[in-house]
Amino acid sequence: MATGSTEATASTRVPATRGWKPHRPLLLALLGYLLVRGTVMLNGYLYADDFALRYWADTSGLTPEYLFRSYYGHVQPWGLLAQWILQAGWPGSWTALMVWSLAMQVAILALLWRIVLRLTGSQVAALLAFLVPAVSSFTFEVGVWWCMIIESAPYGLFMMLSIWWLIRALSGDPGRWWLWSGLAFGAAVLSISKGSLFIIAMVVIAAFLPIGVERARGLRGAFRANPRYWVLLVGFTAAYAVFLRIHAPISRDPDWNLLRALRYSRDLFLLNIVNGSAGGPWRWFSAQGETWNGVLVIPLRTTGLMVIAVVLLIAVFVVVRRYRPVLFPYLWGMLVYALALTALAAYGRGGSLVASTGYRYTSDFWILLALFAGLLFYPTVWETQPFSAKAQALGRRLRARGIRRRTVALSAAVAFLVSSLISAVEPSLRWVNSQTKDYVTTARNSMPAIPANAEFLPQRTMTDLVHPMLMLPYASTEVVFSPDPAFRPFVDYSTDGLFGFANDGSAQQQFVAGTPSQPNGVCGYRISTAPLVIPMTREVPQWTFVAQVSYLSDADTTVRMRIGPNDHEVPIRQGLHNVFFEVEGPVPDVTVTGTDVGVQTCIDLISIGPRLGPDSQEPFYPPPEWPQ
Repeated sequence: MATGSTEATASTRVPATRGWKPHRPLLLALLGYLLVRGTVMLNGYLYADDFALRYWADTSGLTPEYLFRSYYGHVQPWGLLAQWILQAGWPGSWTALMVWSLAMQVAILALLWRIVLRLTGSQVAALLAFLVPAVSSFTFEVGVWWCMIIESAPYGLFMMLSIWWLIRALSGDPGRWWLWSGLAFGAAVLSISKGSLFIIAMVVIAAFLPIGVERARGLRGAFRANPRYWVLLVGFTAAYAVFLRIHAPISRDPDWNLLRALRYSRDLFLLNIVNGSAGGPWRWFSAQGETWNGVLVIPLRTTGLMVIAVVLLIAVFVVVRRYRPVLFPYLWGMLVYALALTALAAYGRGGSLVASTGYRYTSDFWILLALFAGLLFYPTVWETQPFSAKAQALGRRLRARGIRRRTVALSAAVAFLVSSLISAVEPSLRWVNSQTKDYVTTARNSMPAIPANAEFLPQRTMTDLVHPMLMLPYASTEVVFSPDPAFRPFVDYSTDGLFGFANDGSAQQQFVAGTPSQPNGVCGYRISTAPLVIPMTREVPQWTFVAQVSYLSDADTTVRMRIGPNDHEVPIRQGLHNVFFEVEGPVPDVTVTGTDVGVQTCIDLISIGPRLGPDSQEPFYPPPEWPQ
């Protein structure tokens, strides 16, 4: 822990770089990032949860209820705000979403570069830190998948701002930096449900990095630097955690098991965090029989990769202890933060039979890792004894051979870059070959062939597009297509035509491959204000189906139909028509009640069943027991 006199002396030292100036290395690095990551992002498309979030924005007002709405335990007000604004300004535009995302990511990277340049005065150190979020696996999933971007981008930006202003405050710069850092911290915590863990990262940075002092302050010294600041941060973190516990509690699977959770934590820590810190995981897990290219983010679990992770972990601790002891407490702080991330993920996801070790659970580890990478070879400008005697002796031997520190640092940067690119190739190729983009493009291109007066009835989506079990009740073509102005509005009841989408996305007229009602003469069933029971030829099983009602009516009216467990207010038009709408089984019979005494309506046929395409004998999503 630094003494008061040491801190006072150190704070008078002027860092090598002050003020914001255009830096050619930074601009070149950002240009390279935009070319590579931008190409991947712009050639992808929405996937799974993305459609639900866009649909929310399209169908909701900008209210607190919308901004703090929980999506399976995720609360992300800044992201939902961005989604709402982008949908209102550029409805259905993927390009608009990605331009905003790239702008946020560039701002985060520029701030990180500025932070490390402020700490070290070295462009090489800034480059080393820059590479961690720019190319590592920690930021791929959360950098290309929209539902992850709307959490991670605001979180990353507010984290960077809070850390930047914290460094200004700890450096003794005049200004209200403590206040600005605290406000940015609060905004970061609000960005993502796991934002409460950010307090750990802030403590690690303030306590275990020599900022404004020759040696790190330690926990007590960091607290004494501004007790009110830390009390308010902890208080806000605790209060928001309580709010989330009440408003959007973490839902655990019923089959959650402690032993499985511990195994999951081990895999997440070693294969995800440790190997990812060296540019891994190098090999990815793919489900057998997988047909759609999703976001490939789960590291492959092998004994060899486990061993590599353990060796890497031990090696890093040994090297830092022997050659860069000033960073050794910070390394332990990184370990604590990594374990906190794995513990939270294990509590919420890791104890179930099927649990993802994807990088979305550990992505924010990159901030501590980036600072570590930047400071490993280049000390902060306040340090007086940054390297051990062994490190200094090694440096003299290397210089005698013409090898300078800059050469070693750039070699490490190249090695990390190559390692990370090896890991990034497969998920990048899968993402740019987006089958969801092909699906939506096919649907959009087929719309001109559909009659202008056609009404589309929502239908269940392809399993790999929006999974019906994982994303109920959002697994619907209405959710996928309606926010895009290229598509027609969806209706609950369509008249004189059932229109929907084929498995490849083509818009088409469809038919009901259904169980019919029992016939009842020429007129069929005459509807009155007294309930009338229309029996089916056989009971329709429990499933989601489409009902087709064929009728003749002498005026427009509404009839009430009890089908299965639900009541339907069915609009009836004058004349001979068919009306289609979605129903739930089981259905042994249908009870119909008229609403207008003076209207004559006859129902000739009720048919209930799955959809059938015009050129196929295979129904869309029939129940397992549906007759062939």
